[in-house]
Order: sequence, then C-alpha cells, then structure tokens
Amino acid sequence: MLIRLTLVCTHWRRIIIGCPVLWTCIRIGRGGVPFAMGKLFFERADGCALDVYVSRSLLRSRSPMKDSQITELPPGKRIKTLSIADCSWDSVLHVIYKWADALSGLQELELNADDDPPTSQSVTAFPLNTLKSLKLKKHGIPGLYCIKAPNLTVLQLREGYQTPCSATVLLDFLETAPNLEEVSIQLHSSVLNSFPLPNRILTLSHVQCIAIDTNHALWLASHLLCPSSTDTKFMITFPDDPATGIFPLSLESLLGQYAVEMIDRVLMGVLDEEGRESCSLQLCTPSGTVLQIACETPMPEEFPPPPLPDPQWTFPVIFDQVVSALLSLPLHAVTTFAIDADHRSSDPTIGPTDIVPGLAKVFKKCRNLHKVVLENYLPSCLPIFSRDEMPPIRVLVIKHPKDVTWSSFIAHAAEVARIRDSKGAPLERVEIFTHEKHPDIEPVQRWVHDVRYQAVTGR
Repeated sequence: MLIRLTLVCTHWRRIIIGCPVLWTCIRIGRGGVPFAMGKLFFERADGCALDVYVSRSLLRSRSPMKDSQITELPPGKRIKTLSIADCSWDSVLHVIYKWADALSGLQELELNADDDPPTSQSVTAFPLNTLKSLKLKKHGIPGLYCIKAPNLTVLQLREGYQTPCSATVLLDFLETAPNLEEVSIQLHSSVLNSFPLPNRILTLSHVQCIAIDTNHALWLASHLLCPSSTDTKFMITFPDDPATGIFPLSLESLLGQYAVEMIDRVLMGVLDEEGRESCSLQLCTPSGTVLQIACETPMPEEFPPPPLPDPQWTFPVIFDQVVSALLSLPLHAVTTFAIDADHRSSDPTIGPTDIVPGLAKVFKKCRNLHKVVLENYLPSCLPIFSRDEMPPIRVLVIKHPKDVTWSSFIAHAAEVARIRDSKGAPLERVEIFTHEKHPDIEPVQRWVHDVRYQAVTGR
C-alpha cells in the first residue's frame, strides 16, 4: 500500500518517503512485499524500531527460504517485534543468526515453524536478553532449547501437532526465565513426554497468571511452585478408564503447592452433552485469585478426530468424582457455592438420589456457607435445601430452566422457602433468573421478604 501511495504524485512521494515511522511495519513474504523489496523498507525506516513479519511467499510455500532471500540489514537497525511464520526451522535459525545485531533489543518474538527443529546437540541457544514476550506455535514448541531469554515475562505455547517435546526441555527453559509473569501452554495431549523426577520443583516467583491445557497439565503443574496471587487454570482430558479417576493428583497437595491457603468461593461445573463431557472446579480466594481445574473430552470437529468418549463416563459418574475431589479440600471458609450442572434431558440414568447425597456431604463441610448459586441443575434436587441437615445458606440464586414450566419451578422454590422458614432457618433473599417477562413470584414472597427476579433471554 505504501509503495502505491508514493506513485500518486511527487508531493505524496516526498512526504511518505521522508517519514521513517511509516515504514516501521515490514511484512515480507506471504501477504506482504517480496524479500527483495523488504530492503527498501529497512532503508526508509531509518533508525526507528521495527516490527518485522516474515513468511514464505505463497508461490514458494513448499520450498525453504534461500540464503539469498534473506535481506541483509543496514547497520543501526533495531527490530523490537519479529514474527516468523510457515518456515522451516533452518529458515528460522538463518533469519535469527543473520539479523543478530538488529535483534539485540528484541522485545517480542513469535515463531510458527512447520517442521521439527534440529537436534539440541547441533544448535547453540541464541541469547535474547531483552526479549519480553515469546510465542511459539505448531512445531516451534520443541525448539525451546534454541532460545535463551532470561528476562522473559510472557510465554505462550500453542498446539503441538503431535511433535514430541520433552517436559524436561520445557522445565529447563522455565528455569532460565525467572521473571515470567504470564504462562499459557496449550498442547496436543501427546506432545509432552519424558517427565523428570517428581522432586524437581521450579519456583516461578513473579507469575500472575498461568494456564496449562494438555493431558499432562497436573503433572506439569506439580513441578511448578507459584505465589498465592497467581490466577491458575489447568485443563486436561478425561482418562480412558473412569476407574483411574479424573484428578490423578491430590488436589489438597496441589493447593499447597500453589499457595492457596483459603477457599471462600467454589464453582462446581459438570457438562454432559452429546459427544462431549466436561467438569471443572473453580476455587477462589479472599484476595480474588482463582485456581481452576477442568477436564473435558475433545470436541468432535477437532482435527485429528478424537476418540469417542468412554460410554462409562455418565453424568452421575462424573458428578461423583467431582464431589469426591471437593470432599478432599478444606471448605470450612467457603461462603459462596455455585453449581453449573447441565445434562442431556434424555439421559434416564440421572435422578436426585445420585446427586442430593453428594451435595449434602459437600455442604456439610461448608460451615460458613452463605450463598448458593444454581446456574444449571436438576429441579428435582431443590429439596436438598430443605432437608433436616440444611446447608447454612441465607441467599439462594436460581436460574429457571427453560424446559420447566414456571408454575412447577416456582412451586419447588416456594416449598424450599416454606420448609426452611418452618425449621427456623429462613432464607433472607431469593434471586431468580427467568425467561418469563412478568413472573408470578408471590408463592415465594409468602416465606421470603426479599425476592428478586431478572428476565433473561437465550438459554
């Protein structure tokens, strides 16, 4: 576009060429200028810091970049952002080494390699002392040993395309980057392998947010020690055999390792849809940090096609395993408990006898429970809040299921409120989310002074 603008008239050409900042975003290859023309951009950018994006040209997409295609940079050039996409590792390393002087102040690096990296014995790690953000995709992940970035603050690893990557290589890299603040790792389940001994623990003192999405998420997490201010999310896939359990590690020990000393809010989620199941525990602390552990079966449309979920993974089985995990945690300080248990309405295996006893055990451990939020749930399970051993709640937030009539729903809620009032444990407030525009809330108002509703649309 800039080249075309210089052809409009002599006046435009003089202004555009004379403004170096206009030439600082340089796209070479696919979707940009040819490699030969890239040299023109480098010259006109003068001494401004550059953002450079390199990829193979569309016509040469099946051939590696040749040495002659890599533009020699004039002295004094400074590249602050470098993105190399759809290139072989040989091409990636060639660009990095050939532009070494210009990369002395590099702050952001994104690599998207399309083949396996060379062996670690044949590569010396390239020092990038000013690098703050590193993003590796596709086959770039196993090449972590090619880069040394001691001042890195952001690390993102995405997709693995089943290219094996030693967990030891990943931990070695994390150990050389003690200033990391954000870590995001999303890999194919078969990428990480060769885990080190369990007693190897790395301390990430400055991490504020860490997300690990891989089948080995909890095993990798067990090697990392993070401060209590860290927002944490682990995503794993269901094991092949339900007998092995969803959570392979002791959650209580993991909490201690991530310095979660007190839990005051819990979100329990269980999803059962056709071809996909998931469950999650989101544990929040008084300081506002979050530890979330989630399990799910891959979506059917993912490539390569995932195996079908084990038919033994029924809703009650998943629910019981999540309850068991909760019962292993210190819940005495929990004040708010949210339930998002959505299931196939056609599943005949689900009944209140499967769920009520489990929730009752969990609520019994929550001695300071004040508020329960029911996002998705079985309406027939509402009587848990009117049992002889009632959870000590004062506020009940309920979402009206769309497949349940309002009269049936409000009757259930009113019965809960009536029984609690008769047993000397009345509710202070009931909040209802419903698709009804003007619902009749009078049945609940008989027993609860503060009843609120909010009309919502959608599911």
